[in-house]
Amino acid sequence: MVLSVWKFGNAMKMLRYDNPLVILSSIALLLFFYKFKFQSPVVNWLVASSFTVYIVHFNPYVFKFFKSGVLYFTSTLDGGLLVLGIFLILSAVYLFCVFIDQIRIGMWNLLQHNIYQQK
Repeated sequence: MVLSVWKFGNAMKMLRYDNPLVILSSIALLLFFYKFKFQSPVVNWLVASSFTVYIVHFNPYVFKFFKSGVLYFTSTLDGGLLVLGIFLILSAVYLFCVFIDQIRIGMWNLLQHNIYQQK
């Protein structure tokens, strides 16, 4: 990171989604995990809602809320307690988003079942 700031000026450009290195890393991760067959119902349940969690986190209104929360934690906690606090908050938010998405999935399945039953 220090080398990228010294040589390229702005380190945040190195982390953008349109950076070729980020794209290659994403493809490599996709190909690495493509062959895995997860048999755990918990993992499959969490994975089914991961994209929704991503979308919720990057909503501009929600992102402002997270940013202010993290800034509050960094100003009031320090060291290991800070890391633990942020980990617990992010885990709780992730699980909350998964539960909300699972409710959405259940409602859509019920709606789909009712639509096909009427035909």
